[in-house]
Amino acid sequence: MSAQIFSTRNRPFYVAAIPTKQLVHVAKAADLSDVPPTEPVSFKHQTAPQSLVNATASYQAVLDTIRNALINKKMGSTSI
Repeated sequence: MSAQIFSTRNRPFYVAAIPTKQLVHVAKAADLSDVPPTEPVSFKHQTAPQSLVNATASYQAVLDTIRNALINKKMGSTSI
């Protein structure tokens, strides 16, 4: 059983579950100097060729293609 601070029963579904008016605002941005830089993820396990991680490489390539939006730049025509 969890303690509920406020009720969301009558709150419309299209607004956030937590009222943003109750969030604390700060004037200064957070210090991100201690955050380590991102490193590339490897999808190759040489010691376990049957690993599911090895299959993720081709899946990731498809997602990269979709994200980079390799689409036909020619305008389509419609007959209405």
